[in-house]
Amino acid sequence: MADCGAKVRGADLVGRALADQGVTDLFFMMGIGGPHSPPVRSCIEAGIATYYVRHEEGAAMAAHAYSRLAKRPGVCCTPLGPGTTNTLTGLTNALLDAAPVVLIGGGPSRGDWGLEAYQEQDQLSMFRPACKNVHRIELARRIPEVLAIALQQANSGRKGPVYVEIPNDVLFEEADPGVVHWPVPAFTKTSTFASTKCEFVSSSSDSSSMPGSYPSTSKTTSPACGPRGVMIRTWSICDSSSHAAA
Repeated sequence: MADCGAKVRGADLVGRALADQGVTDLFFMMGIGGPHSPPVRSCIEAGIATYYVRHEEGAAMAAHAYSRLAKRPGVCCTPLGPGTTNTLTGLTNALLDAAPVVLIGGGPSRGDWGLEAYQEQDQLSMFRPACKNVHRIELARRIPEVLAIALQQANSGRKGPVYVEIPNDVLFEEADPGVVHWPVPAFTKTSTFASTKCEFVSSSSDSSSMPGSYPSTSKTTSPACGPRGVMIRTWSICDSSSHAAA
């Protein structure tokens, strides 16, 4: 961006950065705020379809399945601490399956590192064996740059998962738009996911009868409604009752 307008929060850069890179879908589980948490809300406002799962592991598994079906990186978002480490099984599976997945995880504020802050743990060390690369963003203005790098790394060479940690205070840090670098888009905005034929796609599903359906009239926040109006039973892949019934 060349113009220097009003400063923008790090969280608001997340949605635009992903959308600029061609990301059209996001799987997430946020313990506080849900779809109203700042980074997820920025994705919704950027036009990204969001899917609210019941457990963080479900977000990673859904992103893995998405990457195989849509032929593009699956992106998921989780809160700090156990909320992020719950995705380890899903990312390990993606690594073994050579599936491109990018996990955006929360982290304690920069000033709290080493002080046993709320749910503080060394998440980077935990994710290194399960990912191709791990990143921690320490400046809000670098969010678009690092997310673009993560998407490129996940989808190049032997594909696999990449973990990106964004500390809590970085999400709320204000950056001057004039110093934010916007990389060249990695993908087109047209996703193949809507036309993909798979078991969990149905054009006649009733979202009101789906377990855990998120009550919303907005297409982007309803887990039953996917890109371009395709009804997607995302809950079935992370809801144990549906498997038991089968």
